[in-house]
Amino acid sequence: MALKRVIPGELVLSRAGRDKDRYFLVLKLGDPNFLYIADGQYRKVENLKRKKLKHLQLTGLVATEIRQILQMGKTPTNAQVIQALDNLRNLLEVGSDF
Repeated sequence: MALKRVIPGELVLSRAGRDKDRYFLVLKLGDPNFLYIADGQYRKVENLKRKKLKHLQLTGLVATEIRQILQMGKTPTNAQVIQALDNLRNLLEVGSDF
């Protein structure tokens, strides 16, 4: 499975493993089949989770502030990741009301 159009900073949902049904942000692209993700709370940015792409559901939502930090070659803080996740999850909840 080749890497789909995954964007650093994108919100993903884990579909397998201990972290199933948890949201994460993509912080780094790995091999064609792997992404490196974090949520800032249980999986910190200092210790990214390497996860197979096939075990993740892409949402298409991107945390622009995290994406900008990553494009500058910097690492976002755990607090920034947590805040971005909260904002994107709120967007998902509002979007599901339609």
